[in-house]
Amino acid sequence: MTTRWGLGPVFVVEWLITSRRWQVYALRSLFVAALLAGITLIWVSEVSSQNLATLQAQAKVGEALYCCITGVALSMALLAAPAATAGAVCIDKALGTLDHLMATDLSDAEIVLGKLAARLVPALGMVGCALPVMALATLLGGIDPLALVGAVIIILGCTLLQTALTLMISVWGKKTHEVLMLTYVITILWLFTAPLASWLREKLGFAPIALFEPWDYTSPFYLVFAPYNEPGFLSFTTYVTFFAVCAALASAFAVLSVVQLRIAVLGRGALARNDKRSRSMPVRSRFRIPGWPSPRLDANPVLWREWHRQRPSRWSRWVWAIYVFGS
Repeated sequence: MTTRWGLGPVFVVEWLITSRRWQVYALRSLFVAALLAGITLIWVSEVSSQNLATLQAQAKVGEALYCCITGVALSMALLAAPAATAGAVCIDKALGTLDHLMATDLSDAEIVLGKLAARLVPALGMVGCALPVMALATLLGGIDPLALVGAVIIILGCTLLQTALTLMISVWGKKTHEVLMLTYVITILWLFTAPLASWLREKLGFAPIALFEPWDYTSPFYLVFAPYNEPGFLSFTTYVTFFAVCAALASAFAVLSVVQLRIAVLGRGALARNDKRSRSMPVRSRFRIPGWPSPRLDANPVLWREWHRQRPSRWSRWVWAIYVFGS
């Protein structure tokens, strides 16, 4: 069977299902409501109690609106894109739908790219909801069009990267909330890399931090707000480079998902090794918390099944450990 690269019929089916879910429209409504709440706060703090007769005052309001709109859009892109993609593969794998797809002549690339595109379109549509508001805010002045275009490019790159990363984790994940937790952990580590590196350099007694350190280019929030925090030191090439890196990483994640999809669905690889190791491990040597209460099977079989079914997996416990350690 030849490997076909494209969206294929999987995208058509996934897009029809996605377009009929109320969660998509609720997410867009929540995003617009967050923008409205942010603009309301800007109006209360910058407009209602001040005189906007001068151009400088109006430009200050425009700058505040830029920070509000881009901050909300970037935050929602980092949070909503994984939420829309977490169950793309793991749910179908648990229901057995992917087993039927493997029996057809569909290639792994068509399955992965179809699911990726079906989840990416609503996320990009959500970002598109902020474009008219951003364009209208430029009429107040104080907003650099180059900075606005650069912010849109960074938001699109983050959306693409988050969607591809979540899909790759969903290939190996078993539950939607575990995939979402791991994606958010990776996102938190990514966002805290630049401030943590700066803090360590300060505490270790190095020279004062330069204006641009290599880690600063990895922070999307720093790049979005840099035209106003550090004016004159960012070029349009920086935004394009950031998007190119995000697109390259997203492509690598998509290719890795294509390669590992059939292995994960058929139960080979790491899942098979974990099952073999758990079967060879004596029951008494397995990890158990002493004195942890557990319902008896004879007393209530349903409660016993739900109690053991809801226990977190091994990688879920590692994720919770990282959360606790980070806190």
